[in-house]
Amino acid sequence: MKLTDTPIPYTWVNQIALCQEHFTIVWFTCYPSVIFGLLMEFATVEGSQYPIIIIRIYPVNPTFEQIDKLYDDLEKLLSETQGGYVAITVAPSQFINSEARVKLGNMAKEFYQKYKDREIISILVSSSTIARIMLQTIQLLFRPYSQRQLILSSEEEAIRVAQEHLAEYAAKS
Repeated sequence: MKLTDTPIPYTWVNQIALCQEHFTIVWFTCYPSVIFGLLMEFATVEGSQYPIIIIRIYPVNPTFEQIDKLYDDLEKLLSETQGGYVAITVAPSQFINSEARVKLGNMAKEFYQKYKDREIISILVSSSTIARIMLQTIQLLFRPYSQRQLILSSEEEAIRVAQEHLAEYAAKS
C-alpha cells in the first residue's frame, strides 16, 4: 500500500462518508491512500466502445493538473478517431470544490466549441436526484450552448440512449 504524507483536506471527510456504500471498509486516518486503498485518479477516459466514450469521474477533489489530464486524454482519443461520438460522463453524487468546478466548466465549454461538429450528444449520469436537478438547472440557466446534453440516472440507460442517437446519426449520414 502506498502511503503519502499529505493529510486529507477537511472537505474529503464528507465525501468519504457519502461514499461508504461503495467500500466495504472505510478506515479513517490522515492518509487518503489508506482510505481508498490507493491514490485515486480524478477521472478515466474509456474509448474501447468508440463512438461511445465513457468518462468515469471518481469521488475526489481534483487538482488542476488532474483536470488538464482528463482533457488531454479526451483530446488524444479524439485525435486518433474520426466521425461523430457520444460522450457519457459517469459522475459521483458529491460535488467538487468551486475552483475545480469553474475550471471544469471552462474546459468543457472550450472542448465543446472545438468538437461541436463531431459530438452527437453528451450524457451526464448521476445516481443522485439532487445532483441531477442541480445539473439540469445549471444547464438551463448558464449553458445554452449545451443543447445536446442529457442528464440521466443510470449508466445502462445512458448506453441505451447513446445507441439510439448513434443509430439516428448513422441514418442521417
